Amino acid sequence: MSNLLRNLLTFLLLAFASAASAQTETMRHNLETAFRALNHTSREEAQAELQQHNLYLHQIDGLWGAGTERALLAALFMLNEVGTDVSIETEADAQYFLELIIAGSARGFIFGEADEPVESIGLPSWLANYLSFDAQIADWRYATYQIKVASAANYYTGLIQSDAQVQHLIQSGQLQIIAERIAPCMDEMIEFGVQTGQKHASDPIYPDFSQVCAALVLQ
Repeated sequence: MSNLLRNLLTFLLLAFASAASAQTETMRHNLETAFRALNHTSREEAQAELQQHNLYLHQIDGLWGAGTERALLAALFMLNEVGTDVSIETEADAQYFLELIIAGSARGFIFGEADEPVESIGLPSWLANYLSFDAQIADWRYATYQIKVASAANYYTGLIQSDAQVQHLIQSGQLQIIAERIAPCMDEMIEFGVQTGQKHASDPIYPDFSQVCAALVLQ
């Protein structure tokens, strides 16, 4: 599980970096083109399927945007991580990927809900919900408490260099305990910063808030 978690954290850092490779831009273009080619109902169905598992955190509107792209890229990564050969290298590939999402066929492989005889890999529910590393204060304030706790767990493990330590925290249950202490601290810091005018809704969350709160609650 530690490798899956570490790969997911790495993906989130890379997928939303400002300087994307030409290949990544092409794949994103393919995904956007395929999504926009769907009728409005199908676009909403795709968002609803992603929202059901807290990958899509916004209003279901059938519109293409950063939230939809982020959710689809995360789902694609998780599908590939469990050994499927789904890709978005062409527009046809992207269309097939979206069809899997809309039909609900992808959820078993991503979240371990399949009736397949082969073993499926899923993340714990509290860890499958996350705000990415490029999330803004506005995203945090909009999110539910469960998502905030899961995000705090992701942010905290992102500060740890040792895979073995991450594995220990997960298996012992300490990671969730730590995250449940860090999340309220981040809530208070964010609200104080916004109310005093020191922070704005477009400011990033990670790593400043998570670093400070980790230091405060673990001292």
